[in-house]
Amino acid sequence: MKDLFEHFLITSAYHYYPKNINESDLYFDETIERKNFLKLLEKWTYFENDKLNRLAINLRNLLGLEVLLNESDRNFPSFMLEIILNKKSYNTINIYISFFIPFYHIVELKGSLEKRKIYSNVKLNDKIEGIINKEINEILNYNAFPLQYLEETIPDLTINEEFNFRKAFFTDCYRISFF
Repeated sequence: MKDLFEHFLITSAYHYYPKNINESDLYFDETIERKNFLKLLEKWTYFENDKLNRLAINLRNLLGLEVLLNESDRNFPSFMLEIILNKKSYNTINIYISFFIPFYHIVELKGSLEKRKIYSNVKLNDKIEGIINKEINEILNYNAFPLQYLEETIPDLTINEEFNFRKAFFTDCYRISFF
């Protein structure tokens, strides 16, 4: 039996993603769920841009690090703030702020040029994580997404392979913008 929070997540996902349809299907963009996705993306971009800019500026000032605001395109379910810890070693903290639910997901990424691979770690430095959590909560009134649900597969959604809550609400893959 699903708990109440998981039920909320599944119901939210079904509002923005069509059941049993792959994103490569010709009629994917014509579904009511995809239209809901695009409509919310447009509204979110218009109404929340000032808050996201303020969040980026506050984090830059408080952490003393470069912070990039990477706006979403039509296929991503979140905005991404990228805090650059070390540009030479491709080390960043990425914050994915969902359009669909009042939650965000934080991950530290390290890129390896030799292996052309990005390694992820959801456990951050406590001080940095505390600053990020406080600022997001104050400016957006969002909470950190519970990690135990992140990779859980969503029933009946076949948008792409192993479609889970991370892909539905945050990102399909972790990326470093300058990698």
